[in-house]
Amino acid sequence: MDISDTLFWDMLVTAAAEDADLRGKAAHARACAFAVRIDDAQHLLEFHRGDLVRLEGRELTGIRFSISGPRGEWEKVITGAVPYAQAINVFHGLLRVEGDALCAMWMTPALWQLWRVSARLVGGIAHG
Repeated sequence: MDISDTLFWDMLVTAAAEDADLRGKAAHARACAFAVRIDDAQHLLEFHRGDLVRLEGRELTGIRFSISGPRGEWEKVITGAVPYAQAINVFHGLLRVEGDALCAMWMTPALWQLWRVSARLVGGIAHG
């Protein structure tokens, strides 16, 4: 599955809507928009009161933070081969978080759940 393709992100949003743990961890978020950048591809997402939506084609109110990195590292996160915390660690990973650091940290539990759901979606390693 091509993780840069919009079809993957549409499928992930659908899977996220069906996951009670993810929705619970994101319930505190109100309009928290962020970008996922995989090489040259960009996907804009927003957590809002437990829901995850894609923002492509919508009027944006502002991206709070972005997570960027090479496809190989993203594939490891999305399949569960590398935990998100390791992937964003400046010493051990290749993903970089930029923008509103407080917001990015505040959303970490929801993002952990999102990557858990992504691993399940692609048949990867399920982290607890």
